[in-house]
Amino acid sequence: MVTIVNAFSLIMWTLATIFMLSWYKNRKKLGAGEIVWFCLFFACFLFIIRELGHFYMSPIVEIIRHMLGIWSATFFVTGTYFVFWAYTTQESEASKKVPRYSVLGVIVVTLALALLAVTGQEVEIISVIFSNVEHLVWLAVGLTVIGFTYMLGGKLPRRFVRVFFIFLMAFYCCTLWKFLTIINLLGGSVPYVFRETAEMTFGLLNAIAFYDLSGILRGVV
Repeated sequence: MVTIVNAFSLIMWTLATIFMLSWYKNRKKLGAGEIVWFCLFFACFLFIIRELGHFYMSPIVEIIRHMLGIWSATFFVTGTYFVFWAYTTQESEASKKVPRYSVLGVIVVTLALALLAVTGQEVEIISVIFSNVEHLVWLAVGLTVIGFTYMLGGKLPRRFVRVFFIFLMAFYCCTLWKFLTIINLLGGSVPYVFRETAEMTFGLLNAIAFYDLSGILRGVV
């Protein structure tokens, strides 16, 4: 059952990335700057590689998988950040307000954790640390994206409201996914398949949102 859920999640994220590619030519019509497309594309693409890690059981692969998850989460929140600023501030200001601290923070965490690899720590221990950091990062990103999306309410062009509602639901699933995971880590008993189903739904809703957005942008003059 777990393998089926992981495979379905991989398919959903692959579809999300394909739908992202389908609106590459129309990316400027979103009105939030081209950087948004690149952030969301890399968020989905890195998540695909992360999902492939489920099928190769190795501590080293686990470390790489969790690191890619951290970067995927960072691209998601960065892309949403640019959409938020594009629709709530003047365009000239939106291009200047880059979430440097979030990107810098991930780089610092990455380097700090990477140092463990040269200090003689067991690979399994490093994998657990990376896993816990990824859980916290996704939980923080999920809550942040939900906050950004709510603050965009009433400021988006009407044609994009449905897309962002689906995107909002996706990040509710993302937050639930990591919330259940952390409960499990703290001693609770949450079946793995429940957590992975929340992750799978996260990918499914993103695929639907990007498919919908692709159709809307094709019709925007």
